[in-house]
Amino acid sequence: MDLVVCVAAALRRGIKDEVLAPGFRISGLGQLVDAGIKSDRLVTFGD
Repeated sequence: MDLVVCVAAALRRGIKDEVLAPGFRISGLGQLVDAGIKSDRLVTFGD
């Protein structure tokens, strides 16, 4: 499973790559759009 944190949300909260739990990484909106195009479902959590 790809564990991706939104770069904008991470920056607002002061989160950097070094403090993320193992397996998580920060990425941008482009990856979300690409995943949505290639997938048949997209699940999001949060506000």
